[in-house]
Amino acid sequence: MLFYLARVLDRLGNRKDSWIVNELNLKSVLGSHAVNTEAGCHSYRAAHWLDAELTKSRFMEILERNAEESGRAYHLLTG
Repeated sequence: MLFYLARVLDRLGNRKDSWIVNELNLKSVLGSHAVNTEAGCHSYRAAHWLDAELTKSRFMEILERNAEESGRAYHLLTG
């Protein structure tokens, strides 16, 4: 299962964003971050291999965890 979350930045990306994304990717165990410098957006991708039936509660848990990771990165980039 693949989650792809994207959010528009309030500006175009820059070199500092590249450093932040690099640090995030070195520490992230859930997925990977990227900044599109031309479009000015942050994206986060995470793949989950399922070895058991996916229930609604499990799906929501995975989605929430990925949304939190993406949100933390977005706030680092915009804060």
